[in-house]
Amino acid sequence: MVRKRTAFIIGGGITGLSLAEKLKDEFNVIVLEKNNFIGGMCKTHDFKGHKHEFGPHILYAKTDEQKEWWSRYLTNILKDYYVRVSIDGNIDNTYDFPITKSNIDRLIENKPKEELLIHEKKDKEIRSKYAERKDFESFEDYIIYHIGSLGYTYFVKNYNKKQWGIDPKDMGTEWASSRPLTLKDQSPYKMFGEAWAGHPGDYTPLFDKLEEGIEILYNYDVISLDIINETRIQKLIVKAPSQVNENEITTQSIIIAKDDLIFNTSNLDKYVDGVEMAWRGIAKVYCIIDGESEMPDYSTTFPNNYRWTRIMDYKKQGNIGVDGTALISFAIPYGDKKEINKIDITSEIETFITEKLNTKIIDIKFDIQDNIYPVSTDENTENLDKCLKHVCKLNNFYTLGRLGISAYISMSRGIQMSWDLYEWLNLNGFKDPGLEEKLKMTKGLREDLW
Repeated sequence: MVRKRTAFIIGGGITGLSLAEKLKDEFNVIVLEKNNFIGGMCKTHDFKGHKHEFGPHILYAKTDEQKEWWSRYLTNILKDYYVRVSIDGNIDNTYDFPITKSNIDRLIENKPKEELLIHEKKDKEIRSKYAERKDFESFEDYIIYHIGSLGYTYFVKNYNKKQWGIDPKDMGTEWASSRPLTLKDQSPYKMFGEAWAGHPGDYTPLFDKLEEGIEILYNYDVISLDIINETRIQKLIVKAPSQVNENEITTQSIIIAKDDLIFNTSNLDKYVDGVEMAWRGIAKVYCIIDGESEMPDYSTTFPNNYRWTRIMDYKKQGNIGVDGTALISFAIPYGDKKEINKIDITSEIETFITEKLNTKIIDIKFDIQDNIYPVSTDENTENLDKCLKHVCKLNNFYTLGRLGISAYISMSRGIQMSWDLYEWLNLNGFKDPGLEEKLKMTKGLREDLW
């Protein structure tokens, strides 16, 4: 009897589990999940009756195949989504996002002539600089070229400093073209355009179905690979509950057969000595407030005020909640957890809710997560290239997903990645084609980011 090969998947988020769904008929699938739950950031949590994910997780599809897949597992409550931008810290005079031409017209009407002349001079400088080329030297140049210096200054510059912890002058442009950062004619402009978009209210039924037919090892955090002969992975090194005392976390190893496959959806740099990628974490502060929220829409960004970048209103996102109260969250990016002072943050949030929303906090909780957003810099791009060249030479090792290829992507893009990788492997008979072909395929996954 021929032994059924095993496919190990590192990470039980949406990308890993959608891949597991494809693989489970041909392989014994084992998912190694570092948390005590599956679903990653798409997991639906409950805060005293209020359903929420870690941030906005709008379900949207770009193809009929994606739409059919989502519809197989969830009932999507279709909705048009509009993001608002507050450039002065108030919520009663917000602007559109994606940025529209009417936004710029409003700014022009309210700014002094002297300031406008400065921005016009900068626009001419950038237009001249890139008249014959479009190889933008920085994220700042890219944005000014597409929306102008005035829009960049009020809508983008300070937001990016908060979000990424660096000046836009020092950011790369790789991911910029995949974000909605060009001027739109229509006002307001739907965040997801004409895509099939909405929210199911709860993603739990999806993950209940996706875990069928696979083995999941919870609280298994893969920390390194034991490699022999430079290319053969013989063990996965994990931190996991002790076999003797499940409350004790110990370092253990999982033996990998020569023909087993490993699929990574975790951050790559932990497998490569001497390489450290730059990531941004997010502290999410969830607040149950008295009464209905006065936030203008499901998501409002604050580029120039406060320490948070965005406030989410979950009842406006998914039409669910608890009568008489509302759940909102504040997203605060960080590079080091030491930056997160809960006392100061709570005080600032309480003041905002009292003065801007005219209500009070009933309950509050923090959820602090590292390695959420890969930072777009030339150095990070170089380090990613080093990581990819290292892992693509490892036999039967593949990497994908937001962390696995260091890319800012949506749920549907992660799912599509898993399908594309599966089809590619299937065409190759699930045989490792070698460094060059794997590297080409993996970099190809990063070419379409959305």
